Amino acid sequence: MDPVAATLAAAFIGAVPVAAALIYKLGRDASTPIIRKGSSIKNLHHNYEVLDKELQKLLALATDIDHGRVNSKEIKNTGTYKLWITRVWEIQAEVEALVNEYERIKEKFRREINGIAKGKLSKKMVNKHQEVRQHIEEGKFLIANL
Repeated sequence: MDPVAATLAAAFIGAVPVAAALIYKLGRDASTPIIRKGSSIKNLHHNYEVLDKELQKLLALATDIDHGRVNSKEIKNTGTYKLWITRVWEIQAEVEALVNEYERIKEKFRREINGIAKGKLSKKMVNKHQEVRQHIEEGKFLIANL
């Protein structure tokens, strides 16, 4: 083998691992949103159940405060409580809208594959679950500090 061909062959062989690493990185980065979306679609029913359970906790806390089961009756007369309870009812309506969308998509999914809609709904449910959890904590803080 002549020296030029040997040099070119060595350079090519040395470049293959670098190129392979670059191609792997590009492929991994390009597929990441698909993997996340797939995971989100797979967990749609679980997200629905968790969101519903957390909503029930929030409504139970609101009912306890509203019916005077919490020691401090002055809570209901504060502006903070009024804002909090108003947001509870808004969250309940928003969750009910997500549940209706879930039922509609679930029925539609039986007829046709609708992965994009399921992925978007699952993400909305996760975000709403975080909001419900935060609102529960705000309610507990309200009880503890007023």
